[in-house]
Amino acid sequence: KLIDYFSKYINDLPKVDKLRFERAPLRLLDSKEKVTINISKDAPKTLDFISKDSKNHHDKIIENLENLRKSKGTFKYKINDKLVRGLDYYNRTVFEYLGDSSGPQGVLLGGGRYDPLIKILGGPDTPAVGFAMGVERIVNEVSKQGSIKDNNLDVVIVVLKDEFRTNAESTSDLFRSNKISTIIAPRRSLKGQLRFANNMNAKLAVILGENEINNNSITIKFLNSKDSQLELRNEDILKIKSLLSSEK
Repeated sequence: KLIDYFSKYINDLPKVDKLRFERAPLRLLDSKEKVTINISKDAPKTLDFISKDSKNHHDKIIENLENLRKSKGTFKYKINDKLVRGLDYYNRTVFEYLGDSSGPQGVLLGGGRYDPLIKILGGPDTPAVGFAMGVERIVNEVSKQGSIKDNNLDVVIVVLKDEFRTNAESTSDLFRSNKISTIIAPRRSLKGQLRFANNMNAKLAVILGENEINNNSITIKFLNSKDSQLELRNEDILKIKSLLSSEK
């Protein structure tokens, strides 16, 4: 469809984009040439041509982004149906993270999924996602917002069931808004998530399971002790801060 569309405008395309038309027509959607940008406005949209499986995957991502947007007022996202990565092994989702600057210099990082890559290279079939970022741009953005005073990790949230990850996002937002540095452990077993928390040198692990969700509570595990655990109300921030102070 893209070839059919852009072939009508082939004589209007700049030289660099005529080469893209021949080699990788999808890259025309990501062109920085003003003429091509204007032509691309009415080009076929990628989301209209994805498989059912990819559509389900996309819908799940949007659901998660909406949960983030609702729980964290400063979070914003925009669907860009003309965003393209330059390597063929990317699949499903690509993304960019934008800072406050406008134009290409405002892009702090870019990446996406490349599920087939490891198998292509001879390894096992392994889902994967990653990104690359510009160090200088990150430094400039941090400088504009003020220096980072403390990079010690306070809490790793351990999620016992995947369906509780939305609750984990809400809990992490609550903690961060109260200046408790927090990350959510990756999808692993309980033991694997606790090992991750230890490897990250977190002060506390906050466990979210069915009992905690039903009781609007959290279970806190002191990572320097094998057996020491404590159950608290989810919103008991002062007590959590007190525990963090004692763990320093």
